[in-house]
Amino acid sequence: MDKIIEEEGKTAMVKVLATVVTAPILIVGLYIVTIPLTSLVFAWLIKWTWNYTLPILFGLPTITYWQAYALDLLVCYLGLRKVTTTQ
Repeated sequence: MDKIIEEEGKTAMVKVLATVVTAPILIVGLYIVTIPLTSLVFAWLIKWTWNYTLPILFGLPTITYWQAYALDLLVCYLGLRKVTTTQ
């Protein structure tokens, strides 16, 4: 009887350890997948918005998908910078 309880305790401990180990891996994997996909969707949105409005309003050329992707990365990097002011 004690052996059965001990084995069940080990099984429960293995399940807890498996959850503790796999949860961070799943979270990191989720970030690895969602960040590039979000960036690709924003690049499509930038391309569509640019090609729909700016050539008509200002006579600018249309841009390709990869140019929109590069513009998205540029805006992302410039937008993440903190601006601090001293008084």
